[in-house]
Formats: sequence, C-alpha cells, structure tokens
Amino acid sequence: MTGTDGAPEQHLGDVAAELLGRLERMRDVAATVPLRGIDYGQHTLEWWRAYTDPERS
Repeated sequence: MTGTDGAPEQHLGDVAAELLGRLERMRDVAATVPLRGIDYGQHTLEWWRAYTDPERS
C-alpha cells in the first residue's frame, strides 16, 4: 500500500519515527535548561502590580 503522497507506508512510518525521536531529544535537552524566564516574569509581574496599584507602592 502507499500513503497519500504515493510513498510506501513504511517510508511514512520511518519519517514519523524520526520526527518522534527528534521531539524526544528536544524534550530531553529542554529538561536540562534552567527556566530563568519564570523568575524574570514573576519579577516583572510584581513590578507591574506595584506600578499600577498606588496602595502597594
């Protein structure tokens, strides 16, 4: 049988497996990166609340 693009189904399965492998490697790398942006985002949120709420400043 062939897929919608005329390629054998086995080829489509290989492509899907390769893409899944790449996503898994990206997930593994992302898990090792420190999420400093969260701290920055929290700091920005606190600053904005203080700036926009005169009672808090």
